Amino acid sequence: MNRTALVTGAASGLGYEFSNLLAKDFYDLILIDIDSDKLIETKQKIEEKFPVKVSILTCDLCKPKIAATIYEEIKSSL
Repeated sequence: MNRTALVTGAASGLGYEFSNLLAKDFYDLILIDIDSDKLIETKQKIEEKFPVKVSILTCDLCKPKIAATIYEEIKSSL
């Protein structure tokens, strides 16, 4: 059974740490952050260390109705 976790703020701080812990437990990841460069770097680091699939989505969570946009993006990719 594939398990997938969505982590916001994944490019640094607690989001980055949660991403690594989840990947260590074999969760595939959907990582969201506003910093696309750091997000790409995070994806590469995790994929080098763990046998998981990592998808990234760069967006600003402060924008109105962003949750619906994220949902539609994720729904179409699963």
